[in-house]
Amino acid sequence: MPVVDKWPAYFESFADAGYNMVHYAPLNTRGDSNSPYSIYDQLSLSFDLFGTDRHLDEKIREKKLRDMLKLAHQEYGILAVTDVVWNHTAHNSAWLQEHPEAGYNLETAPHLRSAYELDEAIMGLYKDMAKAGISCNLRTEEHLTQIMELFKGTVLPRLRLWEFYVINVAYHVEELKKLWSAKYSKAGSHQTSAIDNAFKNIGLGGWAAALRKEAMSPNTILGTRFNKKVDHVAGLKIVERLVNAPLYKEHDEDVAAIITNVWSRARFFRVDPHGPKLGPISEAVADPFVDTYFTRLPLTVHTHKLHPDAMCLANNGWIWNGDPLNNFAGPGSKAYLRRDVIAWGDCVKLRYGDGPASNPWLWAHQKAYTEKMARLFHGFRIDNCHSTPIHVAAYLLDAARVINPDLYVFAELFTGSEDTDIKFVSELGINSLIREAMSAWDPKEMSRLVHRYGGTPIDSTFFTPITSGETMVVDVKGSSTHALFMDCTHDNETPHQKRTAEDTLPTCGSSIGSVKGFDEVVPELLNVVTETRRRFLLHTHSKMAREGYTEIHVHQEHDFISVHRVHPITHDGYLLIARCAFSKTHGSNVHSPIVLRNQAAHIVESAGLRVQSHLAPSHSSEDFLSALSGPHGPHDSEAIAHARDERSRVHGRKTIGAITGLPCFLDFSAVLTTLVHSRVEPINSPSGVPGIQTVLTVNNETFLPGSIVLYRTWMQGSGMDLVVPDPSMSPIPSPMRHAVNLTQSGGNSSVSPSPLLEVNVVLYRCGSEEFESIGDNVYDIPGHGFISVIQKVARNNDLGHGICSNLRAGPWMMDYVVGRLNKSPSWPTWLAERFAIVKDISPSFVPKYFFQIIYLAYNAVRFTNLLPFICPDTRSHRVSSLEVFAQALAMTSHQLYGREAPFNNPLGLASLAAGLPHFASRHMRCWGRDIFIALRGLFLIPGHFDAAKSHLIAFGSTLRHGLIPNLLDQGNFPRYNARDAAWWWMWGVQQYCKSSPEGLDFLKVKVKRRGDVKDKRLYAWETSVGEICHEILERHARGISFKEWNAGPNLDHAMKDSGFFVEIKTRFEDGSGIVGGGGKDNCGTWMDKMGDSEKAGTKGVPATPRDGGSVEIVGLVKAALRWVVEDVKDKFPADHVVVRDANDDKNYRLGNVALINARGIYKDTVGSSAPFTDVQFRPNFCVALVVAPELFDPEHARISLESVKNSLLGPLALDPKDWAYRGDYDNSNDSTDGSVAHGFNYHNGPEWGWLVGYFLRAYLYFHTLIGSKAVLLHQKNFIFDLDRNPYAGLPELTNANGEYCHHSCPTQAWSSATLLEVVNDLN
Repeated sequence: MPVVDKWPAYFESFADAGYNMVHYAPLNTRGDSNSPYSIYDQLSLSFDLFGTDRHLDEKIREKKLRDMLKLAHQEYGILAVTDVVWNHTAHNSAWLQEHPEAGYNLETAPHLRSAYELDEAIMGLYKDMAKAGISCNLRTEEHLTQIMELFKGTVLPRLRLWEFYVINVAYHVEELKKLWSAKYSKAGSHQTSAIDNAFKNIGLGGWAAALRKEAMSPNTILGTRFNKKVDHVAGLKIVERLVNAPLYKEHDEDVAAIITNVWSRARFFRVDPHGPKLGPISEAVADPFVDTYFTRLPLTVHTHKLHPDAMCLANNGWIWNGDPLNNFAGPGSKAYLRRDVIAWGDCVKLRYGDGPASNPWLWAHQKAYTEKMARLFHGFRIDNCHSTPIHVAAYLLDAARVINPDLYVFAELFTGSEDTDIKFVSELGINSLIREAMSAWDPKEMSRLVHRYGGTPIDSTFFTPITSGETMVVDVKGSSTHALFMDCTHDNETPHQKRTAEDTLPTCGSSIGSVKGFDEVVPELLNVVTETRRRFLLHTHSKMAREGYTEIHVHQEHDFISVHRVHPITHDGYLLIARCAFSKTHGSNVHSPIVLRNQAAHIVESAGLRVQSHLAPSHSSEDFLSALSGPHGPHDSEAIAHARDERSRVHGRKTIGAITGLPCFLDFSAVLTTLVHSRVEPINSPSGVPGIQTVLTVNNETFLPGSIVLYRTWMQGSGMDLVVPDPSMSPIPSPMRHAVNLTQSGGNSSVSPSPLLEVNVVLYRCGSEEFESIGDNVYDIPGHGFISVIQKVARNNDLGHGICSNLRAGPWMMDYVVGRLNKSPSWPTWLAERFAIVKDISPSFVPKYFFQIIYLAYNAVRFTNLLPFICPDTRSHRVSSLEVFAQALAMTSHQLYGREAPFNNPLGLASLAAGLPHFASRHMRCWGRDIFIALRGLFLIPGHFDAAKSHLIAFGSTLRHGLIPNLLDQGNFPRYNARDAAWWWMWGVQQYCKSSPEGLDFLKVKVKRRGDVKDKRLYAWETSVGEICHEILERHARGISFKEWNAGPNLDHAMKDSGFFVEIKTRFEDGSGIVGGGGKDNCGTWMDKMGDSEKAGTKGVPATPRDGGSVEIVGLVKAALRWVVEDVKDKFPADHVVVRDANDDKNYRLGNVALINARGIYKDTVGSSAPFTDVQFRPNFCVALVVAPELFDPEHARISLESVKNSLLGPLALDPKDWAYRGDYDNSNDSTDGSVAHGFNYHNGPEWGWLVGYFLRAYLYFHTLIGSKAVLLHQKNFIFDLDRNPYAGLPELTNANGEYCHHSCPTQAWSSATLLEVVNDLN
């Protein structure tokens, strides 16, 4: 471009061509190389922008440029952006002489001295060549080999680079002698000797062992003090071998890299046929053997006082595949010594340090430069961003945004890592990254780039915002950084250079930016004022960007690429078919026919580019004007020349389609094309409504490389069925408009709060539940279910997922959804009328609308049924994460509570599954302890009192031996092997009486009792709930002893016969009242893993018998007694305390203290058959802390909770320091290791979610007593399972460190329930 005053003519042409932003290379005063990126003075604008007046004041120059850029914006709609160059300055910048500390010199970076000495030797190589009689006119490989032999054999040895690596052995041996003598003179001293420190300081690892082995006299006489002697010569050799040998190896490796890099660089400069072919090697700055790594400041009035070390400054450059986050000029890098840097000899690398205090003048100078650019330009391109220190760029961008808050920032990032790109983008606030079409090496790679940077895929999924009153919930998901997809940048070769000139047209088809000269098909320039071909494409791109055509489908076949860009709502769009011309040869294969179902298409543009250099002369005498009837006009060089001349003569102007100034021809039509044949066919839709499909077939004979066709597409029935559609029209087709309206409204209004069971049927059913209930299975969707898969597919835009393919292939999924809900009168109708519309649209769009309809229905049910459940902050306008967390937890009530008639009663009452899918049906569904641990969280807190009551009655009815069944088995064959289930049931009764409107009247409710299985009068007699409670207390007080009914392998295939005996007794004799029981061959608490590996020898061996008095049962018993008799206030029995200070052991009944592995805890059991298990550190006492806090000394309780927080938080089922701890659970392990075989470590390491709730509740209670505000718990991985778990719940357990456990039940009732209790406590 000329001087600033003449820019308006160019602005007009740019705007006419469709460009709306111009990127200016730096306009600052340039350095000696005249490169705009080698800036001489950052604070001045280049004089040559303003004519011949070199005395124009800088303020005037800045105003003239600002006014001109303002004119471009206001009159032509063109924004201005420029490069900001922060990494380096011109090597001849005057201010370097006053501020050499701004760069890396031998004062500021002394680690570069070895690299500088090497660089000096290389720069003086011409002298060594002259002495050796080697010509300086390097041109051949043989000549280069001769020079490199001189370099390796003479220059490098002379530098003695190894001295920068190794220690001075002779010096240190003398020091060793002195220090060793001092050691002898201080014989008998017990203080640390100087020699010890000396060896420690020089880091001679293992020196003592080596000296003893190789340098010490073998004297073994013990009658003389200090009789051992060291041979100093041998010691020297040891030092050299131990210390210097690896350092010499490092030196040799680096020297090898130096030789390789110097050789490669020299070859490129003078031998490589594609290199610059520099002249003879000399002392001239422009003619060194290879490029210099350092700038030497001249001797001037400013530099004569500087130390010589300050006058050599490292040049900037780049490293192939280097880590952009590492400073290659820093002390940790050897890049300059190894010659790894591709140096820019005209640029000095700037040294910023850690912050402004490290280099005050440089930071202030660059800040002023950045602010100046922000006053002038609308945006910045960060030059060399990938090697710009992030903290520097952030500081300078902050300064720029103070001046221009709307600053647009983009960059080229060549980090080689998307994660690193994201780091730069997120920390700097980069708006766009430059991506280059010319980086593609074939059509397949080009299609990948267009797909990657062109937009989101067609039919991209999104969730409609959910509105309730003044609150709107929007699904927010991340996206890739916006790309400025350039066909060619100033750093690229053009298609004419890299591919073929014909490829210019296909390449520009999908890009949104270009470099000056690309449109003109360089090397010969177009008349940019009159050229219109690119303009139409740019205007189309501008329209699509402005109106939101964000979805794209890219397909590549052979050398064809088709790109269909559509609007995400109206689904009208533009379809581009391009044939690349990466090479002069092409095959006969063409793009497959393109089928657009229920879509119409109209030609917008057909064009082809032919270049004279690729065509043969014509010998025909035909009238060249008649050649216009062909698909691209004349096709040979002579015809092109005649046609151009004839057109100009006939019409007196440049003819549309003929490019003057270039030996090429551009045929263009906006009416018809012979490149593609289009036909419309009638079809029948799945709903039976007649439809159409448009089929586009490529003509291989006319669709030559370098050609493009652009179609306008729209949905059938949209009102755009015109011969020449108005490009501004984008109405939504009436059927589609109806579908859109239906997906945006009507969901919540058609749904009222549903019974708990109905929500389960609509939203949550796993395969076995569905089969047991209706005799059918679930739709087979990889990933578990509709919502869990839809959420993942939508958030990742995974349109290749099987669920999308299934939906495109046919309406079966929609029919299934309606069919399974046909017993619910409202939902099938609501869904059916929407699905009927979706079935008739193009299959490409079916997944999007199916997802929206399903998700709208899901949210309508979900949020409507959550309204009665008030969580913290629910009524405020700010939705907290705690509320979202609590609501997700609350929905697990609906998820796990379903009908499977497990209570053996004619009403077919629903039941709570312990978990899904492992515990979904039949005898595995209902577990006594699981249900009553979960009762308060999943039923009582959300207000599902009827569900809670039915479970209490059902289990109470099966009470036998004073025990509640462990496995209910629908009341058919309940199993009574749980010592804790009765007490959890009692805890449930207490909580129900406190929470439900029924209150204590519940104790009067009559319950039909099951009785003995051998008794034919099952359920023939009844007692009250209160009497059942009394029976539990009485039977435990009297003692319980029986053998399980049907004992043997049919009941438990692994258990020994002795394990079927259930023994429970209460310790009245010592006054503790502890309820104990069990034995070494069974496991009666929640830690109930029974070993069953014959190979490992664990069959019939309980992993955690926990016999004796289990701590959580003690707490539950006390809670029950407190509830019955409010005046029981005894402190916790001393038997269960393990104090922190061993000196206090005498005050407690601890048994064998040698078994204690952890202190500041409560015992897990008392009186176990294996005494060491009493004092194993487990988190079960957290239950007792919650249910019976009055038992505990508050200070002891807080100490124990801190112990859990520090050692068990997960919580782990066992202390990681315990010998039995194994953190990862694998039930399929078939090894001989008894500690893990067949999942033996089920309760000996993995992290159990339900105990988190009890730990948090206990921690909250006991720390609230003293007003503590300590940070309690950082979020654990399993908490996020509510979002990422396909079962939308919390798992049974996780492996060590919260890692996913494949053998864990994905959603477990008690895991969600106890955390919901925490939320309730916080409220």
